[in-house]
Amino acid sequence: MTRNQSKSNFIELIRSDLSNTIDAILNHPYLYALEKKEISKAKLEIFVCEEYHIISNDKRNFAITISKASSDVASKLFTDCLDVELNALGNLTIMAEKLIIDKRKIEDYEQLAGCQAYTNYLTRLAVYGSDAEILIALLIDLPLWGSQL
Repeated sequence: MTRNQSKSNFIELIRSDLSNTIDAILNHPYLYALEKKEISKAKLEIFVCEEYHIISNDKRNFAITISKASSDVASKLFTDCLDVELNALGNLTIMAEKLIIDKRKIEDYEQLAGCQAYTNYLTRLAVYGSDAEILIALLIDLPLWGSQL
């Protein structure tokens, strides 16, 4: 078995182990209700506020990872991730404006721990983790959440 085959098998094993979780997220009733326009404005406000704090935190996380990247390849990947976060923040701002959510309300919003768990984990990795540890986390996270963009 070649090294690339070993890496590919490792990635597939991780994704397979998480398949039930990934399926639960992609088929969550919230997404179906959103498609049917059955989500209340209050719940959309919660979504916007949570996402604002997640994206803002991830923006800082990727700035940290760029500053300490051990190679040009990792630096480029983390820069691309930062660009995605900046774009997402712009889109979220448009959504907040359409929903008439005051910026002060978003900034003062007290976040729900469960919603912020992954971004806080990414902070730990950004500060203390290696490029490889960060990349493994992104390997799982980005294909799932990136598919929702």
